[in-house]
Amino acid sequence: SLAYSAIGPDGVGRLWIRPMDSAAGRQLANTEGAQFPFWSPDGRHLAFFADGELRRVPEAGGSPRSLAKVEDPRGGTWSDQGQIVFVPDFRTGLSRVSAEGGDVQVLTEPDFEGGEKSHRWPVFLEGGDQLVFLVQTGEGTSTDDRSTIELFDLASGQRSVLMRENSSIALARDQLIYWSNGDLHARRFDRSRGQVESGSRLVAQGVGYTVNEMAISAAGGSVLVYAGGSGLESRSQLAWWSREGEGLELAAPLDVYRDARLSHDGKKVAFYRGNTIWVRELARGVSTRLSFEDGDHQGPFFSADDRTVFYTTTRGG
Repeated sequence: SLAYSAIGPDGVGRLWIRPMDSAAGRQLANTEGAQFPFWSPDGRHLAFFADGELRRVPEAGGSPRSLAKVEDPRGGTWSDQGQIVFVPDFRTGLSRVSAEGGDVQVLTEPDFEGGEKSHRWPVFLEGGDQLVFLVQTGEGTSTDDRSTIELFDLASGQRSVLMRENSSIALARDQLIYWSNGDLHARRFDRSRGQVESGSRLVAQGVGYTVNEMAISAAGGSVLVYAGGSGLESRSQLAWWSREGEGLELAAPLDVYRDARLSHDGKKVAFYRGNTIWVRELARGVSTRLSFEDGDHQGPFFSADDRTVFYTTTRGG
């Protein structure tokens, strides 16, 4: 079966379950606002995030149970030993809680001084004593991205880099599957050595990539689910256009630009990339980073005299 979240005619997202041999799905009641679902190992329960909580609900339906508080989560995984590792906020590390609820233990913390911004999308290995996860340093497809996929040992707390990619992860037998440059690739994963082979195998082309590093899922080593798409949906270009709709010239090359805002004199553009604020001088073609403190920075705009840039930050809420 495939579990996913979908927005209904009422504009509210809920969990749905669809057998793989059927075109019809069924809606799970009491799952309003659900996102990022993941299965229990026996397939009898689903965990998900909604309304600031990590919750679990029986696959057959019923009342969800609250397990932990979250802010803006980025994935979770459920082990054979009844432990759940999850990401409570998009600027935190990994945390652990029992599938029955209880105290939450912090497992990892991003090295912000070293450029890490987030740990996310954990996936347990069989046995539940190790997992793989994404260590993100920048938005996917951005020019300054140095993100890595890493192996984490829960007993020792040790981390080791497997490869330099920015993607959610799926494990299928001895294959580690990930997104890169618009396609899905697989590398053989040698768990005994904690390493992946250097050569990759193409799995699928034209695979979508979202602001949350996409989402892929594998089961039993033979079934893979992913989202189709252009593969570079977070990249864009800045270009000058006339009022008649004629393209005049590029203002900036292909990169990740969000919330682009032009200065009043038309000489600069402010934007956020990699969750930090930048200003680009259009004539010189030079981009300068403005914000460096902790937190996610968005929505830049210029003061009336173009000498100051205002923006919002999640630091301190």
